[in-house]
Amino acid sequence: MKKVTISCILIFLFLRPFLLLAQNENSSWLSASGGLNSIWIVNQDMYGNQKLDYATKLGLQASMAYSRCFEKTGYSVGLGFMNLGQNYSGVMSEGDASRKVNLYYIQVPVMGMYGFSAFRDKKWILFGPQFMFLLHASQYFSRSGGNPLPFPENMPIGTTDISKRFKPVDVMLAVEIPKVFSFGSGKKLSYFFSVKTAYGLTDINSKDYQIPNSSSVYKASHNFYFGVNLGAMFNRQEH
Repeated sequence: MKKVTISCILIFLFLRPFLLLAQNENSSWLSASGGLNSIWIVNQDMYGNQKLDYATKLGLQASMAYSRCFEKTGYSVGLGFMNLGQNYSGVMSEGDASRKVNLYYIQVPVMGMYGFSAFRDKKWILFGPQFMFLLHASQYFSRSGGNPLPFPENMPIGTTDISKRFKPVDVMLAVEIPKVFSFGSGKKLSYFFSVKTAYGLTDINSKDYQIPNSSSVYKASHNFYFGVNLGAMFNRQEH
């Protein structure tokens, strides 16, 4: 809770200069988007068992946002859904193993915006924190052959609800660079394509599951993703 409070204070200080510019607003936008991400958990927690090799995993995202644009600055606040997690495969205790971790979050980005030119030219970068609220976590694990695991109770065969193994809130630092396309006058409705990335600032493992690995070393686990987004923007007002 202390870390979340400190994060909120830092976010307020970060956004304050943008909010003070509200008297010079140019426009406000509503947007809806969907995206596909390459998702990772940096530093896997195998709960005392041998580590596996990382495998590629993709996750979906969908969100809505409200953006206030000034001459060359602005802010954007959104609400969305995001799938994070990690796939693993390889040899564990001399047996072939596969593990799939899915983390489902409600996403609340609070982003500052900086324009490389006036926002009417729609060339800008978004950066800032994303609050991630865990809805559900699941693990699928399979293994054939090999020796008994050191902690088999933490790796049951099949699909398991592991929500209690993760903290309910993560705070990620995100960057997004959009490319906007307008048709006709482009004053009311525009479309955009963006590239984005984010890294989690907190250890996502709950305290009871911060378990050293088979080498008696524990490293904090962090969410990470990079991907692309497609969406539409509607201009609510023009000044």
